[in-house]
Amino acid sequence: MKRKFLLITLLVGITALTACHYAPSRVKYNGVTYKRDWYQYCKDGRDLYPIGLLPPNEDPLFVKRKYNFWFTDAYTYDILYAEYIDSQMWHPDVYIAKDKLEEAQSFYQDKTNYNYYLSLRFEDDKDVLIENESEKAVMDVAIDAIMKNKKPKETITTTDVPSIQNLSCYRKSKDGLFKTTEDDLVVYKETIYYLKETNGATDTWTFYDLGEAGKTLYQMFVSYNLIQ
Repeated sequence: MKRKFLLITLLVGITALTACHYAPSRVKYNGVTYKRDWYQYCKDGRDLYPIGLLPPNEDPLFVKRKYNFWFTDAYTYDILYAEYIDSQMWHPDVYIAKDKLEEAQSFYQDKTNYNYYLSLRFEDDKDVLIENESEKAVMDVAIDAIMKNKKPKETITTTDVPSIQNLSCYRKSKDGLFKTTEDDLVVYKETIYYLKETNGATDTWTFYDLGEAGKTLYQMFVSYNLIQ
């Protein structure tokens, strides 16, 4: 009986803790219903990450389910954004008005509404704006490989350590609100690959093969002086 009681207590505690960390799926503000989860795992499976929202100085407009909520009209669409009260890291959820949801999804999935960047991360943190359309098309191969459900099937596994790591390419929305994720690209035999995983037990590296785009990307990183 004691074991059963303990199990129930643990389950209740876990459920309560988990519930606290999930932002409301929808909220109302000024008579308008706003919805969450419209830019992650939506339509073609691509994820976007809000980068333009800094922690505000003003008090929240309201609190719901232990989340603080703020409003801004500084971007293409009016949005609410929320952060868990006890969060140790700033990682806000973005809400869009229900009647603007499909329009906003289409806007932020339109590549013409983005700027493109090649990046060297962690050491020197260099970002280079790419404006050439043919180069953008090459970058799309790598970016779409990194994005959810777009990874190439062909992989290479080797014990050779890549000659250069911590490279990235990404798209950033022109209004500054979102960007695509910046997972690692590496150089192996003068070709760019997307890093899938490393295995410390066997000292192996596994890369996703980007095909001809990987070779062209390497030349782009060289030409923009991001790698020597």
